[in-house]
Amino acid sequence: RSDIDVCIVFNDNSKNWGRGNVQKGMFLFEYAFYTLTGLKNMQAQDLIRRKRLRTRMLAVGKVLFDKHGVLSRLKAEAIEKLREPMPPVSEFDLEVRKYNLWDQLDNLKSLESKESSGYLYAYFAALQDIIETYALYLRVEIPRPGRMQRFIDDPDFRQKYAIQDFPDPIFAEQFSRAMAEPSTT
Repeated sequence: RSDIDVCIVFNDNSKNWGRGNVQKGMFLFEYAFYTLTGLKNMQAQDLIRRKRLRTRMLAVGKVLFDKHGVLSRLKAEAIEKLREPMPPVSEFDLEVRKYNLWDQLDNLKSLESKESSGYLYAYFAALQDIIETYALYLRVEIPRPGRMQRFIDDPDFRQKYAIQDFPDPIFAEQFSRAMAEPSTT
């Protein structure tokens, strides 16, 4: 269930950006095209959302055609940017998130005691909030929930996508266990 991702970077006289996909036989091609300025703007927007989607795309992607060497320079810059910590978050935002985690734990205990059918949904939502909050504090990037297990447990996945190991291996091991064995303890 993989696809082939293609990114095209045009000069700034072209349309700002676009994306789509096309099926060719057994292969799904997902494509995106940007102007150089548009790509840099999207990288900045990604960083605000605490992601590095386009930066990672440039860092790990294979350059097929680079008439003026622009993509080679962008690729080198992207590799360096992936090594930098994420921007810091304010102390106030961290305090709000910590309170939210405490409140979620209280709600989870209530749902569990009532044997609510909503418990598992709330549990995994809280688990996502836990790792997002800790990642904010540590200034690291985490992937979308659908890739979280591979991010935590699979070093080959992290290497393939140039994702740094989670800096707290004890937390990563406990988080992996929590994904596999839901509880409030």
